[in-house]
Formats: sequence, structure tokens, C-alpha cells
Amino acid sequence: MNGCLDADICFIQAKTSSNFDGSAIGNLIHGVKDFLSDNPRLVHNQRITELKIVWESIISMSSHMVNRRPNCKIYYICTGKWLDDKNLRAIIDSGKEEIEQLGIFESLSIEALGASEIQKLFHETKNKLSSTINFQNRVTLPDIDGVSEAYLGIIPFSEYLKLIQDENKTIHSIFDENVRDFQGENTVNKKIRKTLEQKKFDLFCVLNNG
Repeated sequence: MNGCLDADICFIQAKTSSNFDGSAIGNLIHGVKDFLSDNPRLVHNQRITELKIVWESIISMSSHMVNRRPNCKIYYICTGKWLDDKNLRAIIDSGKEEIEQLGIFESLSIEALGASEIQKLFHETKNKLSSTINFQNRVTLPDIDGVSEAYLGIIPFSEYLKLIQDENKTIHSIFDENVRDFQGENTVNKKIRKTLEQKKFDLFCVLNNG
């Protein structure tokens, strides 16, 4: 509807075993290559067949991918401890090079995650975020059923940064249910950039509300 299509594809192999198996990692990468192939050789079950149809439908609309090609993320997960073993790293790096040669993706990552990484990611989903900002230019909205307080206002960009960044990086989880993250160089974002480059700061909140 907006004239462009941004797509990502993610493959996950999760094991309950406590060690990183080089052959299993190699099989995962081989399975991914076969899935992406125009002429797959492995037998696909019904679920994989359905997903293959979805993927081919997405690829058929590549003319709409004006911002970028699809990104690909591959994860091998087990309950062990990832020590960045040289042999395992060589399998991953070799597999990454082979998939990159397909020329399909804008970016490709293959990650091996152990128990500590999974625990950390899980805890991040449960953490409640809080931030304090200077919010002077605001009006209080009328009473709304089920809402204790609601405001409409304008804050400087320096204050806005406090809402979306911590000391390390952008807090992407806050965008999960309220999409305000960067959507690539699409028409809307190009106009936002133009407003800033032309220094039309007084008009920014009117042209780009939300």
C-alpha cells in the first residue's frame, strides 16, 4: 500500500542438548540453503512447503523492495555455553559465505546462542523501562475510560532521545507494539529528513506529528 516492501526472514534451530554440535549447525545451514534454492532437493514437510510458498510470494514482489533487499538471520540455539570454538566458527563462516553468494540478502547473520544468551534475552522481554523527561509544553486530555493520565504535547528532540535510548543503544523493544522505529529511506522518511535539512523546525511537529 505504501509503495515499498521491506522483508526479513529468520531461521531458528533450537536444541535441548547441552553442547554445540558442529554437524547440527552444518545441517541447519544446509537446510537453509536448500530452502532458498530454486530447486530444493530435501524433502519438505507440509509446514515447510507452506512457508516456501510464502517466501516465493515475497520474492516475487522484489520490484517493491526499493529501500533494501531482505535481511536474513539464522540462529542455532542450545542449552550449553558458547565459547566461540574455532572449528564451529569456521563452519558458520563458511556457511555464511555460501549463502551470501546467492545474492539475495541485504545482510546475513548466523548466530550461535547458549543458555546465558537466551536467559539474557528473556529477561530483557520482562524488564520494565522508565525514563524521566522535561515535559512542559503539554495539555491534559479529557477523561478516558481505563486510562489514568494522558497528555498531548511537544518535547525537544533531546528529551525525546531519553525515551528511546539508554546508555548503550536504541531500546528497540518499545517499538514492538507502537511502530515508530526507522522504516528505511521511504517517501515519508525522506520528507522528514527534508524538513530537518531545510531547518523548518517550527513546522516539524505539524508535518510529522506522532
